[in-house]
Amino acid sequence: MNKGDRISALSICFVLFFMLAVCSNAGATSVNFVSATPAGGGLTDFAYSWTVGSGSVVDGNYFTIYDILGLDHVTVPNSWGYASSTTGTTPSGVSPQDNPNIPNVTFMLGYYNTSYSTNTVISGFHIFSADSLTQTGVYSTRNTYPTGSSGFLDTTDAVLVPAAVPEPSAMLLLGFGLVGLLGYGKRRSCKT
Repeated sequence: MNKGDRISALSICFVLFFMLAVCSNAGATSVNFVSATPAGGGLTDFAYSWTVGSGSVVDGNYFTIYDILGLDHVTVPNSWGYASSTTGTTPSGVSPQDNPNIPNVTFMLGYYNTSYSTNTVISGFHIFSADSLTQTGVYSTRNTYPTGSSGFLDTTDAVLVPAAVPEPSAMLLLGFGLVGLLGYGKRRSCKT
């Protein structure tokens, strides 16, 4: 295996590892990105579901998705409500940290007589955004411990959210990087 083949193999492994990190969640609860579809009027419907991981979900449980660009409006399943705020803070040790200039959306269970059993998939969470792209973002979620225990079970992980439109400076840097790679590739092909 020559050097170029090794680099290609390493690149593929990195991409697969990154996809697994984004798509898998070994935590107590999991928020799943379901789809991003055109919603009309220049909006994209970003759909999510939440899987109950341990214990039952009761009033006051919630999950927050951070830094949603182009936020227009939100819809929720029955018994749930939501709030939008830019003042929430990402849990400590989580990267990237919350950007205070970009809205966050918190979905919360709002009725005392509603509960779900372990491993229930709750769907119907929709965020409508004027930004049609997606990027890896961060969410945090909370649900109760199993019956007989006290306290809450918190999870933080990655989820897909509407993406930022690249700034001109970032595009310029990307362009210089691509030109450099092309030049390097051409130089290598001339040597062979």
